[in-house]
Amino acid sequence: MKKIVLGTAQFSGDYGITGKKNKISKKEIHKILRTLLSKKLNHLDTSLEYKNSFDKINSFNFKNWQITTKLSPRKLNFSSEENLYLSVENEINNIKEKLSVKNIKNLLIRNSDIFLTQKGKILFKVLKKIKKKN
Repeated sequence: MKKIVLGTAQFSGDYGITGKKNKISKKEIHKILRTLLSKKLNHLDTSLEYKNSFDKINSFNFKNWQITTKLSPRKLNFSSEENLYLSVENEINNIKEKLSVKNIKNLLIRNSDIFLTQKGKILFKVLKKIKKKN
């Protein structure tokens, strides 16, 4: 195993097996993040779609963290290749700004079946351009 990555969906309090029963406070989440950082574990998997989770973590200092995030094609503008490029770039920049980080380590794409469509071909082309730029 090369990496251990902390997933943050559970931080929202309404995800997974614990559901709404076991909400984790912002203070507890920050304690978890500090503990992991002290153990040299500094890779986080998050998404703007985890609204409650994101609200709890975005005030933490992620300067020395690697960030993996997710992108939902449903939220993108496919009206033209240029608009798609801008909407993908905007989503990435939004996450970087909210977490105060310079880079996104990995970008995961939700709804992978989009790559079986014409939109998916264009999305793949745009993603390659953005990867090359960054």
